[in-house]
Amino acid sequence: MEDAEKIPLEAVMFAGSFLAGSIPLFFQLSEERLRITSALGIGLLVGTSLVVIIPEGIETLYSIEFSKDTLNREISPHLAEYPNAPTPADSSDETTTNSMKRRDDLGFDADDENASLLSPPPNHSHENSSHRYVGLSLIFGFVLMFLIDQIGAPHSHVYTSEFPDPASPEHLDMSSELETPKRKLSSITIGLVIHAAADGIALGASANQPKLELIVFLAIMLHKAPSAFGLCAVLLREGLGRRQIRRRVAIFSASAPTTAILTYILLGNIGGDMGTTKALWWTAVLLLFSGGTFLYVAMHVMKDLNGSERGHTSKLPGRVVTAVVIGMFSPILLEFGHL
Repeated sequence: MEDAEKIPLEAVMFAGSFLAGSIPLFFQLSEERLRITSALGIGLLVGTSLVVIIPEGIETLYSIEFSKDTLNREISPHLAEYPNAPTPADSSDETTTNSMKRRDDLGFDADDENASLLSPPPNHSHENSSHRYVGLSLIFGFVLMFLIDQIGAPHSHVYTSEFPDPASPEHLDMSSELETPKRKLSSITIGLVIHAAADGIALGASANQPKLELIVFLAIMLHKAPSAFGLCAVLLREGLGRRQIRRRVAIFSASAPTTAILTYILLGNIGGDMGTTKALWWTAVLLLFSGGTFLYVAMHVMKDLNGSERGHTSKLPGRVVTAVVIGMFSPILLEFGHL
């Protein structure tokens, strides 16, 4: 996606998140509708991470090694046509150095000093290296969100934004849990802002693939809107002024678009072109990292969705289950033309 096309997309994300977060300041949204929207967003997070982000990251990572191996196979037969073609095994030191330099110019790894120009590519070592990057990227994303989640107060999760009637005993119990110091409310805001920034990394990393970016954008929006709504409702209940609430919601809403643009610029500067090997490698790693963050958040909000944090273990209503399942399979439909 071109730079000029990215700004309106980020502006839509900011405006949509800010408007959703401002709803509690003007009128009360039906809890049932909000819960259905949250369930759909949770399903989209799971589906987007498992169906789109992680497979796309793995494919991008392995395509880099595949392109190197393909280039090696195409060049080797032509080199074999020249009987005097030097190789590291039978040439002088100077000729060997020049040969290895040509390999570097073509994008091959110059660290393997025992490899011949005519030998098949060492696929096994590349695959092992790629496997390590896949696992490390996923676990770093998952652990980061786990650590961020520990910043906030233990009973102040606002991902699903369930707010019962103020006169109900359930509300009284939850209000006592939510009565945290203002510094805890700041921790909640910071945690959500950092999480939204991680979402922006996923959007920025997918910027060179418009269809993938659209799917990630929809998943983030359907997740950010209930989160912004919940953040505003919690801050409002705790007595913060409307100006302060708007400021915090604005910061939360701007975090994902900002990191998306910064990620896109960073990837462009790394290789000068989003199609270069270095930029593609970082794109793959960031996509997998974002997949790990999506998986943690989806797991966490699923637990919140059925009220397990307040000791309730009842089954979810059929409408909520249906919304979650629809959200999980929606990325498959959106991705169908991309596969």
